[in-house]
Amino acid sequence: MDFLIGILIGKTLQIRSFAYSNSNMILLLKRHFEIFDDKIVEIIEDGTNFTIKIEHFIKTFQTKKFYILFYTQEQFIFISKDSFRSKQDMEWFEKEILLKNKTKHDRTTAPIHNA
Repeated sequence: MDFLIGILIGKTLQIRSFAYSNSNMILLLKRHFEIFDDKIVEIIEDGTNFTIKIEHFIKTFQTKKFYILFYTQEQFIFISKDSFRSKQDMEWFEKEILLKNKTKHDRTTAPIHNA
């Protein structure tokens, strides 16, 4: 049992060291998003911009507090529901971004038939 606790503590320290290393500082910088009907622009406080076209999102999820949008199987952005300026902005986002994206992927996913 002590061995397992030691492994868990070691892994936790390793992950913490990785997360807070200087080579990962971009992950810790503040950022905000500008959302358009065809793209989302992520703007990081150091001036770095990252644009993702809406059509590139492959999967979207919602939690109680966040929208999670995957653009690869392992890469995603998350947007806090508290970050919207108004309820109308959030409803527009759900209708124009999430629903259209879900509908697009539902339409393009063909059922698999066993021969």
